[in-house]
Amino acid sequence: MGRVIIGKFGRALRRQEPTPLEEEIAKERASALGRAGKKLEVSLERYRLLRASRATAGELDELLDEIAENLWYLVVQRELVGFIHENLRFVRERFDVPAAAFARMGRSDRPATHPIE
Repeated sequence: MGRVIIGKFGRALRRQEPTPLEEEIAKERASALGRAGKKLEVSLERYRLLRASRATAGELDELLDEIAENLWYLVVQRELVGFIHENLRFVRERFDVPAAAFARMGRSDRPATHPIE
């Protein structure tokens, strides 16, 4: 069964139900988004624990880089799924990310830990 969507310039467009491939792609996008959020949460928890244990500045600095990278991946993944409007605001409100990690987000002066193959 199809549904009608009003498209650009007010024209009605017929939309067929998603194909199995489209459904699988949507599931994988949602799964990737969940994994990106979980990776950020894990690195933030490690940062909080390290800070509480009075870790060295070097250890915290390394973890801030990891948080910044995971933050970048989450923001990009959210945009790929379609969450574009106020994406950063949502992430700031949902995750307690240190300002230093936000300042490092998207830096390209160090090698990525997740190489694209």
